[in-house]
Amino acid sequence: MQFLVIARVLETVVGPDDARVRRELGPEIQRIMASGKVAASGTFAGMRGGFFLIDVDAPEDIFKTLGKVIVENFHVDIYPIMPFAKLGEVFAMWD
Repeated sequence: MQFLVIARVLETVVGPDDARVRRELGPEIQRIMASGKVAASGTFAGMRGGFFLIDVDAPEDIFKTLGKVIVENFHVDIYPIMPFAKLGEVFAMWD
């Protein structure tokens, strides 16, 4: 199952906390990228955050993949992804 994960830094992460999160985030992102579960990823130019398009077997694997640094210091929005080909099948059921 693919999920779009959008992670935005919490508003309370400022000053010393911001420096700590930046130090911890680099190794964490390397671990996430090495997991083999990331189909695409990137940062947003207009905000402190980014996204991962991840492919996992079960929803709970999302949090195992993201890890403690992101879960504790970011707002995390998760959206299941349905391929457009499947959308056609859904629309066909309504005819």
